[in-house]
Amino acid sequence: MKRIGVFLITLFNIASLLVTSVLAAAGSGSAQTGWTILVIGGLWALGFAFASWNLCSTGKNDKGLIVALLTWPVASVVGLVVQLAGVGMSDLKSSSPEFTLACKTAGVEYLAKPSALVKSIAYDWAGNKGPGTNLFEIAYSGRITSEAYKMPRFPATIGFTESRWGAHAGQPANAVGPYLRTPATPSAENLGVTELTAEALVTYTFTKIESAKDERRLDRVNMTVSDRRDARILATLTYVRDWGTGRMCGTTSKGAVDETSFIRKAVGLD
Repeated sequence: MKRIGVFLITLFNIASLLVTSVLAAAGSGSAQTGWTILVIGGLWALGFAFASWNLCSTGKNDKGLIVALLTWPVASVVGLVVQLAGVGMSDLKSSSPEFTLACKTAGVEYLAKPSALVKSIAYDWAGNKGPGTNLFEIAYSGRITSEAYKMPRFPATIGFTESRWGAHAGQPANAVGPYLRTPATPSAENLGVTELTAEALVTYTFTKIESAKDERRLDRVNMTVSDRRDARILATLTYVRDWGTGRMCGTTSKGAVDETSFIRKAVGLD
């Protein structure tokens, strides 16, 4: 009876492996990822299946059943240990001299308050590359632990926002550009415009910093918030990303680089 249990568990392990590899390939968009999981997982499952059946063949059915049951739990523990080891090695990896130097000028600086209540905000940048990720969570070592894009949320006093056409801004139905005006009222339609009219302006400058090693490529983002009514600069933010070590400097608060939070504070909303 226990041998039948080992057989059924082995079939379940094989089915789980196939489903996991297919889901991984679909989730990552890479067939290679699915095949990698299938091959490594297959060798792992085969080793445990061989060990469990070998125990059963010598009359140690109880131990064979336990080994079969432990196939994926042990794999999960090993995977977690490998992941933690990788994180530890990343934290121990030294920063490049270029990153250390660039971080000396990174950070937030609030310079002035708006001359009056800000009722509209515009975003602009040079070239085709626009802002992507706008929220990063940073570990104590400076390593990026998560990153995402979150749609900026502003109070009802902000009547509209403006931005260049892009992945997050989309395109207007009237195809006028290069800017898109998005009213705060959900039922109102986006409008394509030829120039910015918002009272506050957020400008981005993206710079690649050459490094001694290709894998240590650095990206620097400079953000400036200004009041277009009197041309004063309200605040600046500079953050630098080291793709080689996965680190970032220039946080807006402890453990985070939050562009929206920075903008809200700069225009006097927080």
